[in-house]
Amino acid sequence: MLDTEARRPDMIHSRDQLLHLVPQLTALPAEAEWVEFKVNNTDPTMIAERISALSNSAKINGQDFGYLIWGVEDGSHKIVGTTFAPETAKKGNEALEAWLAHSIHPQIHFEFETVQIGGLRLVVLTVVPASFEPVRFGPRAFVRVSENTQELDRYPDHARRLWRAFDDRGREGGAAKERLTDEHVLDLLNFRNTLSCSACHSRRTGSGFSALWRTTA
Repeated sequence: MLDTEARRPDMIHSRDQLLHLVPQLTALPAEAEWVEFKVNNTDPTMIAERISALSNSAKINGQDFGYLIWGVEDGSHKIVGTTFAPETAKKGNEALEAWLAHSIHPQIHFEFETVQIGGLRLVVLTVVPASFEPVRFGPRAFVRVSENTQELDRYPDHARRLWRAFDDRGREGGAAKERLTDEHVLDLLNFRNTLSCSACHSRRTGSGFSALWRTTA
């Protein structure tokens, strides 16, 4: 029996909050750019891409979090349960969560939680929004476009909206971002990717800073 009142200090949501949140999300008329449903698709690459996409899209849409929920049918939003067990899942010989933590740049806080609703097991992945640059899986940033996950550099309008969301300098900063052209947006993305590759190389060779595990952006 799950203790719905139990909450670890590092948890984003208590299980009691998730029990109220999941029905609200499944009641949405369609998947949002910050919410996605799966049943048993547990491919690690898919999950990493979704973490990037949901984090960036939550920022674009002004949401506190992005969510990927297993155990819910995509079209009908019917709760059917899942066999996914993130605590034992692996990518190769490495624990899934550890692999995700060092595959996402910059590192952000995300967490898997398991709840039961109507006797059915669900897994909720909660992702915090990007805070100062696009969140990437490897060298690529992703974003949700309607109900689909796409590479951010293919959608300059979404990229502009994301960079504007990072700008907290008020009206003047917002106006500056409004003037960004598609080429400027792509230049920003390419520049960040170059920095990311340099940082990854430093970590692999032992120079530069060390990666932090699941630090909050």
